[in-house]
Amino acid sequence: MMTARQRMSLNTFIHAKRGRRMRGPTSPSEVRDSADAYSVGHFGPQHGLTPGQAWIAQQLLNRANQRRPIQGNGRSVRFRRALRIARIVSAVKRGVVGNSRWGRLMLARRGGQTLARHALGHLRRISPLGVRTRTMKQMSRDEQIAFAVAEVGKVRRHGTDSG
Repeated sequence: MMTARQRMSLNTFIHAKRGRRMRGPTSPSEVRDSADAYSVGHFGPQHGLTPGQAWIAQQLLNRANQRRPIQGNGRSVRFRRALRIARIVSAVKRGVVGNSRWGRLMLARRGGQTLARHALGHLRRISPLGVRTRTMKQMSRDEQIAFAVAEVGKVRRHGTDSG
């Protein structure tokens, strides 16, 4: 439960944050007038971006198109291009472009694929441990003891833990 002072502080913060949000032009004439300040490119006031943000977004779009070109003219291609533009606009508006702290925070949020994409060598090194654990789980208590004794014997003979 929040105290009255905490609630007041939270409300002050929320109103200040909402006031900082960028408001796009409201009429077509404002869009035309403000479009002069934007550099030539795909992004402009229609996306709710400032001229600086539009320049950053255009750089990101150029880099994405160079690294991962989307080819063709079909409906699905147009949809994928629209999604790419929407992702870029969203990232620029949220301020996560170039934010390494946010990038590190998001690194482990890929549905369990992060290690497979970034530390495949580590997974390969620990794989025998998983195999050994699975094997032990499927054994009875007596078999587990015999297996552990055999493992210890291997380690003593070869002087290594992998086997």
